[in-house]
Amino acid sequence: MFKNYLTLVLATLLLTSSFAQKSIITLKFTANNNNQHVPMNDILIENLTQGSEIRLFAPDTLIVLDIITGIDNLDPSVYKGIRIYQNYPNPITDHSTVYMNIDNDENVRITVTDILGKYLIDENHNLSSGQHAFTFTPGNEDIYLLSVIINHERQTIKMMNSSNPNSVSKFCKLKYDGNQSNNNLFKSGNNRNSFSFRLGDMLKFTANSYLGERVITSYPTKDRTYSFQFNGVPCPDSPTVNDIDGNIYNTVQIGDQCWMKENLLTTTYRDGTKIHNITNPDDWQNQTTGAFAYYDNDKNWKERYGVIYNWYSAESNEEICPEGWHIPTTNEWSALFEYNGGVNTAGKSLKSCKTQNTFTTGNSDLTQHPRWNHHPSCHGDDNYGFSAMPGGSRTPDGSFMNLGKDAIFWSSSELYTTYANGIGIYHCCDNSVEYEFLSRNNGLSIRCIKD
Repeated sequence: MFKNYLTLVLATLLLTSSFAQKSIITLKFTANNNNQHVPMNDILIENLTQGSEIRLFAPDTLIVLDIITGIDNLDPSVYKGIRIYQNYPNPITDHSTVYMNIDNDENVRITVTDILGKYLIDENHNLSSGQHAFTFTPGNEDIYLLSVIINHERQTIKMMNSSNPNSVSKFCKLKYDGNQSNNNLFKSGNNRNSFSFRLGDMLKFTANSYLGERVITSYPTKDRTYSFQFNGVPCPDSPTVNDIDGNIYNTVQIGDQCWMKENLLTTTYRDGTKIHNITNPDDWQNQTTGAFAYYDNDKNWKERYGVIYNWYSAESNEEICPEGWHIPTTNEWSALFEYNGGVNTAGKSLKSCKTQNTFTTGNSDLTQHPRWNHHPSCHGDDNYGFSAMPGGSRTPDGSFMNLGKDAIFWSSSELYTTYANGIGIYHCCDNSVEYEFLSRNNGLSIRCIKD
C-alpha cells in the first residue's frame, strides 16, 4: 500500500514539475569595444541543431525563445496548429497589428506580459480556422511579450515600444479585428516564424556592426545576456586579407602595426609551391626544408587554430605570408608587447577572452573549441583584438602537445645555425610573454604582419 502511495506521489510531483517549468528563455545581446558600447546593425541567430534561423534588426537586441512544455511535448517544427507572426510595425510608434493563423476551430488564450513576466492582458477567444488580426496599443512599458496558447502549444513574439511616453495610456490594450482569411494582409516586413528551439540545441549568434562581424555559440538553458567583443579596429586600408589558398583573415590595427587576427592557414607558398605536409615523426625530425602539419595530423583542427609550421617554412625564400605581409621579426614582436604594457603584462592583454567554463566576457561556456582550456583565475583580456589562440605545438621529435594551453608563434629572427626565436603566450597564470629559443624543427603557429 505504501509503495503504491509513494509511486502516486512521485508521479504527481513529476507531472507538476513538467507544467511548472518555465516556458520561455529571454536572451539579450550587447556589444563593446574596449568597454565602449558598440551599436549593432543586426544579429543573425541560427539553430545549428535544428537548421532554422532568425535575424534581429537594430535597435532590437532581445529574443524570446519558446520551450515546449507539458506532457505532449509537441515539436514546433512539425506541428501546424497555430502560427503567430511578428507584429507590424515593430517597434511600435502608436499601435501595431498582430496576425495569426489557426488550422482548426480553437479556444485560444492570448497573454501579454512585461519583460519580468507580469501579466498585463490575459484573454480567451473562440476562433475559427483561418487568419485572424489583433490591434495592440502599448502602455508605458518598453518591451512586451505576447503569447498565444492552444492546448500545450505556446508561441511568443516580442514587441518593442517606441511610442512617446507622454502620449500613451498607462495600460496596454488588445482589440480583436476579426477573421482576415479572404485578405492577404501579412506584411513583407514580418519575420519568418520558422525558428524553433529546444533545451540542448546549439545556437550560433552573429553580430554585425561598423567594426565587422563577431560570433558566439552557446547552449542556452536560462535567461542570459551575451556580449560581443569588438576589441580592436580593423586596419583602415586592409580590413581583411586573402592568402594564395583563398583563406580570408580579419586584420587589427594595434598602434602603428597592422596584424592578422587569426593564425595562418595556408599550405602553399606565395609563388604557388606546395608546402610539404609531414605526418611521420621521424620525417618531421629530419626535415631541413619547409613543412607543415595539422595538430595530431587531424585536419579538423585547421579552421579552429590554424596550421603548425617548422621554421624552415617561416624563413623560406618562397615567402609564406600573403603579398604585402611578412612574418614578424623579434623587434616587431617587441613593439607589440610594449604597446600592450610590456612583456610582463602583454600575455594577458593579447590572449583571447575565450576560456572554457568562463562567463566573465558574456560569451558561452566554450566547451567547444576554439578556446583556452579552463583556468580558475587566469583569463585573457584581449585588450586590442589580437585574440591569441592556443594552437599547441609540435616538438622536434614529431610529437604534438598542449592544444588549448600554448600559443607559440615564430619570429623570422634566427639564432645560431640550428635555433630561431619564438614567442610564447601560455595557459598558466603568468601574464607575461616569453621569448623562446627553439629548434628549427619545432612546429609553431604563424601570425603575419603588414609590410
